[in-house]
Amino acid sequence: MAHALLSPSGSQRWLTCPASVPVTADMPDEESDYALEGTLAHAWAEALLKGTVNTEDEPPFSAEELALCKEKKFDLSEMRDHVNFYADLVRNLAGDLFVEHHLDIAAITGEEGAEGTSDAVVIKDTTLYVIDLKYGREKVEAVDNPQLAIYGRAALNSFFMIQDITDVHMIIVQPRLNSVSEWELSAEALIDLTDKYGEQAKVCLNLLKRKTIKAELYHPSVKGCRWCKARTTCRALANFALTAAGIDMLKSRGPLLDKAELGACLDKLDLVEQWASALKETALSMIVAGDEIPGWKAITGREGNRKWGDEAAAEASLIEFKVAADDMYNKKLISPTQAAKLIKKKKLTQEQFDKLSIVREPGKPTLAPASDPHPSYREMSAADYPDETVKTEQTDKSEK
Repeated sequence: MAHALLSPSGSQRWLTCPASVPVTADMPDEESDYALEGTLAHAWAEALLKGTVNTEDEPPFSAEELALCKEKKFDLSEMRDHVNFYADLVRNLAGDLFVEHHLDIAAITGEEGAEGTSDAVVIKDTTLYVIDLKYGREKVEAVDNPQLAIYGRAALNSFFMIQDITDVHMIIVQPRLNSVSEWELSAEALIDLTDKYGEQAKVCLNLLKRKTIKAELYHPSVKGCRWCKARTTCRALANFALTAAGIDMLKSRGPLLDKAELGACLDKLDLVEQWASALKETALSMIVAGDEIPGWKAITGREGNRKWGDEAAAEASLIEFKVAADDMYNKKLISPTQAAKLIKKKKLTQEQFDKLSIVREPGKPTLAPASDPHPSYREMSAADYPDETVKTEQTDKSEK
């Protein structure tokens, strides 16, 4: 399926900011663990609704996908509960069910070849239900949601010739939030609304033909910029965010903001924070990949807690050292930090402790000013890490 520039999932962006379409047209799609987890949840939900797996069956994933789940620490027990919650809701609508129904998006946006898929469509009497599963933890409302409206209109186009449909009932299911958000429009109202989307889509597509884009066609907004691929490099957003951050506020009536000014700042805060967060993530990724950002570098963050390299071997060694069971076990094998504390209690010697296999996860890259005293992340090597041996006098200071 060809990637749509005017995709339903990006509709909040291109309806708000037409300039974002040509600006992001050649940018690669972004990938994340969140997207991967959502894709797997959708596949499981699809299998449940199609009847290829039952409620208690193992997830319908390949060996490679299961390995990824383990690597990414996806909670499959939780996922099972959530996709069953969604599947039960869809089944309870008790109508004619169409799972992963193909949708013609081009008829709405005018973008040649644009296609989409609805998670589930149910027809019951004269009502068309369009259900969208969202596996994330960020609340999304159905009412006035353009993505859902486009799905609803495309589904309506699919069935209006064979079914008398008077109303379209659109539902967003977010099982992780125990949330079901609904929006119902008459078929006529939905057609009128999405026809307006189509007019804006024409503006977006026409911009693809232009060499320059007027500044007034950029419209930074919280919802529109949230997932825009240009959010970290967009000059319009940077100017908007920096201005909103308080440059003009400095010219106010005194050194402290009054309540009205605090409220004005808070109105802009979500956009400023998401822009700043995205900018830092991009800068860190670029530096770790080998690029240079003037005045900044990546450093190694705080190391992870100590843990046994081989828990069974550590357990055997502690038994050999005649450490009492009450001192050695805390429902599970004591940690390296807890074992080190036994040295002060004269229940383990430093020499014995040094023989135990201990590993520590390296710290993750962290963005920092070039003036930071820590060595650059790229300059670090195995030889730069301090000896893992923990001396008696260091034990309580180095670990919490």
